Amino acid sequence: MADRYYTLHIAGCTRNLPILNVTDKLAIAGFVMLGDVELTDACAQALAKKVPPETDYVLTAETKGIPLAEELARALGMDRYIVARKSVKAYMENALWVDDVSITTKGTQKLCLDGTDIERIKGKNVLLLDDVMSELDVKRRQQLLHFIRRERIQTLITATDAAYFPAEGMGQYYHVRSGQIST
Repeated sequence: MADRYYTLHIAGCTRNLPILNVTDKLAIAGFVMLGDVELTDACAQALAKKVPPETDYVLTAETKGIPLAEELARALGMDRYIVARKSVKAYMENALWVDDVSITTKGTQKLCLDGTDIERIKGKNVLLLDDVMSELDVKRRQQLLHFIRRERIQTLITATDAAYFPAEGMGQYYHVRSGQIST
């Protein structure tokens, strides 16, 4: 049982998150939305108001965020959302996968997209719903940002640390802290 907590106020809900040591130098507030129907629905409704109307699909990783992706897709009037699976499944044809190392999962894991889903999202506006920046190591963050710059992809990325984003070449950033917006 944790003896330290962080109080989170989000989308009209309040939760006390246990602070857990991940390593001897890193502690995180354990935010688990999975199973919390009220919080998942409230967050999806609030997030839906911020999603660009031209968004065609919500894509998430096979994580505890799946219920949020489902509720967000429902709130946006979508009939489908996409899940990048953690392994290639027997039903997948022409799957695309990458190896990834996460701070919250021990070892290397795969993220896989079925060829059908790849075709489905080609040329579409896709909202990636995941805590991408904190999950990737420095090299993979740089690769992601390089890809976004090179392909000139309009992207909205949120993160807990502005240092993940180099100032050069990424356009203008807005940082929101305690309700204040600064450029």
